[in-house]
Amino acid sequence: MKNKILFFLLLCSLKGFSQIHFEKGNFVNNGGKKIDCLIENLDWRINPATITYKITQDSPEYVLNVNEVQEFNINNEVKYIRATVEIDKSSDKISNYSNVREPEFVTVTCFLKVLIEGKANLYQYVDNDKKRFFYATNQSEIKQLIFKNYAEDFNRIGVNNKYLQQLYNEFKCESITNNEIQKIKYNSSDLIYFFKKYNVCQGESYVDTEQHKHKKMVRFSGIVQLNRTSLDINRDYYGKKIGVYENKMSLGFGVDTELIMPFNKNKWSVFIQPTFNSYQSNGTFSGEKTSIDYNYIQIPLGVRYYMFLSDKSKMFLNAGFNAISNQKAKIEFETYDDLDLKTGPNLFLGMGFHFQNKFSAEVRFYSNRNILNYYANWDSNFANFSFVLGYTFF
Repeated sequence: MKNKILFFLLLCSLKGFSQIHFEKGNFVNNGGKKIDCLIENLDWRINPATITYKITQDSPEYVLNVNEVQEFNINNEVKYIRATVEIDKSSDKISNYSNVREPEFVTVTCFLKVLIEGKANLYQYVDNDKKRFFYATNQSEIKQLIFKNYAEDFNRIGVNNKYLQQLYNEFKCESITNNEIQKIKYNSSDLIYFFKKYNVCQGESYVDTEQHKHKKMVRFSGIVQLNRTSLDINRDYYGKKIGVYENKMSLGFGVDTELIMPFNKNKWSVFIQPTFNSYQSNGTFSGEKTSIDYNYIQIPLGVRYYMFLSDKSKMFLNAGFNAISNQKAKIEFETYDDLDLKTGPNLFLGMGFHFQNKFSAEVRFYSNRNILNYYANWDSNFANFSFVLGYTFF
């Protein structure tokens, strides 16, 4: 209990240590004036409605909403423009599909993310339940490229691919064939490739802001963990009998494979961490000696969130689901029949520190497990707490 309280207090205080990234940028106000400043770069997954900026590192912070900014730019890598556009409000979530084939337009003023800027411009808008792409040329206003999944009768899903016809009508060029256009999917990579090719075909230069986008990265580490394990068992059959085993420290060994997500400044990742562990201990049960020999592989699968302190150090939180594969698992008694151990999965929560982009240390808590849950009248409480050390190879 004391460990859990300590973990909770540390968790509450972590936000104060995490580094907020203000990076060089600029914005254009409603008067058309360009203001050089530092802008908080959140590497937005969904389009922002506000930005936070300050003139110098030591100056106060200010917040501007979409009605106060014509456009903003961060490090010439991220650019958003304000636009009043007609956008299809239909949801992309299958459970909320509209039963109307045509787009259901509403007029909104929002920030659009600039993906390609040239003779033909490509923009993106993302919110919690939809992603839309927009285009504009030197001769046209900003319009949405129309793509929509919708619900038909008899639980069928219909598709409106009007964006393919839009591309064919608006962007004719000798080196672009209709067959090529028909293969374009409604995603950023395919559309960016098309708009780049069109600008080149027109002999025009372009700016690809997505060339600086963070890519998915895989990180591979070896880990050693120090486990503190305790166990008590009981049998409720014509009277309750209780067994208690000695608390033991043991070592575990494994690997951590982590996939860094390409958004929110690489702060999020998913990981899998198979680890071999063992627990051998002696105890007493109803006045007689008993022992446990328990070898198992645990396979934590979870989500990790980083809080950057500097370019080479960061704190992290992780949580997830822990699958268990028993290898050698038995409780032996002097007079009772031996018990083979079987258990289901449990949950875990951890907090740690990663430094020099190589070394890591983590404190991890696991929810208690019943390793006798396949036996009637038997119950157990297997408690485990770990200190995990890691070294990142790549």
